Formats: sequence, C-alpha cells, structure tokens
Amino acid sequence: MLIIPVIDIRNAQVVHARCGKRDDYRPLHTALCHNSDPLELVHAYLSLYPFTEIYLADLDAIEQTGQNDAVVTSLHNHFSDLTFWLDAGNNIADDLHSLERLRPVIGTETGVTSQQLACHTGHDSKPILSLDFLGSNLKGDDSLLENTKSWPEDVIVMSLQRVGSGHGPDLDLLSYIQSIAAEKNLFMAGGIRSEHDLDELCSRGVAGVLLASALHNNKISVETLNKYRV
Repeated sequence: MLIIPVIDIRNAQVVHARCGKRDDYRPLHTALCHNSDPLELVHAYLSLYPFTEIYLADLDAIEQTGQNDAVVTSLHNHFSDLTFWLDAGNNIADDLHSLERLRPVIGTETGVTSQQLACHTGHDSKPILSLDFLGSNLKGDDSLLENTKSWPEDVIVMSLQRVGSGHGPDLDLLSYIQSIAAEKNLFMAGGIRSEHDLDELCSRGVAGVLLASALHNNKISVETLNKYRV
C-alpha cells in the first residue's frame, strides 16, 4: 500500500487543511519542521521516511485566485527521485504539463464531465481522478459515477469534510466506490488517523492513502510506515 504525504499550498506557503473549509486554512504548524516552507516540509517528510510520491494541492489555482507554479517547479527540480501529484483545478499551466515527474489530479469539484475526463486521459501523462465528496454527495457531475469507464486507472476517494478532522476514513464511501469500480486503483483520503486505520484500509484492498495531519501529529510512526513499504 502506497503512503502519499499531502502538502496544501497557498501564497507559496503550506497551510493546514481542515474539513474542506478552505477559508479557515492557516499556515501549518508541525512537529516535523520549523516553518511552513514547502521545500522544508518535503525535506522533513523524506527525513521521516523514503516516500516516492507527494500530493500537492495548489489552493490558489483551485480557487482561481492565483497560482504557485514556481513552487511546484522548484520542488520538482529539487527532488529528482519524487513524483508529484498536482491538484490545481483546471489551471495547470502548459509548462507544468512538461514536467516529467508530475501527474495531474483532476478533481470532480471542477465540474469535469465524462467526455472531458476522457480527453484528459487520452492526452495527459497518467492523470489521476479525485472523486471529491462532501458526505455522501459528489461535488461535481454526478453522472461520472455512472460512467466509470471514463475514469483513469488511478482514483482518489476524497472525503473533504474528514480532511484534518481525525474522525477516521469514510469506509462506507470506500465500499460504494469499490462496488462500482473494483478494477480501479483506489487511494483513500480524509480522516486517516492511526495504524489501525491503515490496517483497515489495507485489508480492504486500497492501493494507497493520502496523509497529512497524522504525520504532523506523530500519530503514525516510522515503524508503522515501514509495514507498508512497497
């Protein structure tokens, strides 16, 4: 099972995501490093464990208030052994598409349709679909749930209201997505808080998980991470 740390970026700084309420996100305070600089946080993550993938959310691009392309490019060029998953809404610049170790994340909250998703899958380098849920409701085009053939191979099951909540992953939501798309590689995001949660998700056959708060709060140890080394 792949463990993928998350970095949420606003105004070139890392912020702490909580329950999908982006207006309330504040600069990150973490036991892993002394500031909210994205470069320092990636160094801190790698000092903890040899992660191979990092998830980046460019909140300015998602909210269409700006972009953090320079930060993304700097991280990509600085960490040559890492692959970055980038969620930038519909605003990934052409020069970012050219980065060889960057995979675009297409969130349903952007309103992407099945037809548009098929175009992304045909042109982008290994795109990833993020199914963005608030509770049991998909943010975006509900018809995507009826056309799983348009989905790329890798799919994030994102429970936005559980992000940073410590309430645990939404296992009912996971079961539902598995029932309609068993052939996809599913990655769980939102609420994961402990070794127990990781064990449960692994037993349910997920391909990987996205983590942030549990790492910053030292709720998941290096020994636990090593259990899932791919």
